[in-house]
Amino acid sequence: MTTTGKVFAFATAALYLIAVVNDRELSYLMCWTTLSVLIASSLLSRLSLSGVEVSLQDCPNRSFEGRPVPVALRFRNRGSLNKTNLVLRLSIVNEIQGSATDTQWHLPCLEAGEEVDEVLLLRDLRRGVVSVGSARLTAGDPLGLFRCRRPVPLGHQLVVYPRRVALPEAALFGAGRGDRSAVRESPTGSGDSEFHAVRQFVDGDDLRRVHWPTTARTGRLAIKEFEGAARLEAVLLVDLWREPTDRPGGVEAFEDTLRAAASLAQGLLKRGGVLRVHLSSDRAVHLPPDRGERQLVRLLEALARAQADGPLPLDRVLLDLLRTLPQAGVVACVSSALPAGLARAAAALRA
Repeated sequence: MTTTGKVFAFATAALYLIAVVNDRELSYLMCWTTLSVLIASSLLSRLSLSGVEVSLQDCPNRSFEGRPVPVALRFRNRGSLNKTNLVLRLSIVNEIQGSATDTQWHLPCLEAGEEVDEVLLLRDLRRGVVSVGSARLTAGDPLGLFRCRRPVPLGHQLVVYPRRVALPEAALFGAGRGDRSAVRESPTGSGDSEFHAVRQFVDGDDLRRVHWPTTARTGRLAIKEFEGAARLEAVLLVDLWREPTDRPGGVEAFEDTLRAAASLAQGLLKRGGVLRVHLSSDRAVHLPPDRGERQLVRLLEALARAQADGPLPLDRVLLDLLRTLPQAGVVACVSSALPAGLARAAAALRA
């Protein structure tokens, strides 16, 4: 029963008391009239959702934080009566962030036998694993005295990747043309370069290596890669130490760390480099060396599920990894707080 319905029921009870005290037919008539309206409204509210079906037609499984996510829903009325003022309330639960929000959609009218496809936009989603698992369909009688509610199972899970930000990729990775410290030569057995693969052109590529057949077929510049060509190799260390998140602004700084890590990885992999990743969480996550879109998706999946639960600060983690790091290449550390021992760990890394 709505607030209006409660007021109406209170008025009905008041009219009944007046009729009993005064013993007047008009009071009894008004009492029975309002009571009849209440009973009719209650029955109509129960019929307001009969035959109404809601199904999830389409929703992406992956997205980036900050982007609107379209959720395609289909409303179907299998009943013989028109349905009005249907409200669908979706419960959005972020399992990583530990937050829950509600969003709702209003459908003014659904005629008998009609099917309506609607698209609901989920906005301001944060990084994490988002469950769109439960919804509640609500409708009422024409007078708004009663509301009938029914759960709607949807059962969809959405992984929200951290937003990527603009970073000076070449400067951060030391991948400029004049800096050879980040480049590892991979000679073939014969000393010559052998054709390996074709990839999309990125700024800074040598135009003499354009693969014209692929370029003509796709309409986009494609670059030839060679096994013996120089390639960039890097290790990305993402600090998930729990202590900084207890400070003011620490949670948002942690989210910025993950955004920076995603952006750095994208910058390296776009240049054709090889990337190995270590996330210093409670259950350490290691991604073996790989390249291209496949490695980027693996990293984004890991970052989407990352939590600030690391037991050790960045310098301790870096010292523990010294034995497994490559002899040449770049080690990129991303952290929301710089521990005092980081300089010592960096010196040990250079040695």
